[in-house]
Amino acid sequence: MGGFSKSVHDAGWAAFFQKLSYKAESAGRWFLPVDARGTSQRCPCGEPNPKRLSNREHVCVKCGWATTRDHASAMEILRLGLSLQSLTAVQ
Repeated sequence: MGGFSKSVHDAGWAAFFQKLSYKAESAGRWFLPVDARGTSQRCPCGEPNPKRLSNREHVCVKCGWATTRDHASAMEILRLGLSLQSLTAVQ
């Protein structure tokens, strides 16, 4: 039964991404899926910033940026997406 629930879960995410892609295209936007694994363990400046799950603050020793863990992760995801955009741009 466990394998079936994973298939349903994967199909659900695939359908969600398909709808997001369609909506982005109809709004003249880009939709680029980004692998979010490890983004809470890096600073958007590129410096590794390992932390425990209980640590909800992000403070970078390299650039000095201090914010919440979730905000830093979101900014890292944005940085990754923008870096992919240049690879997928139509020339």
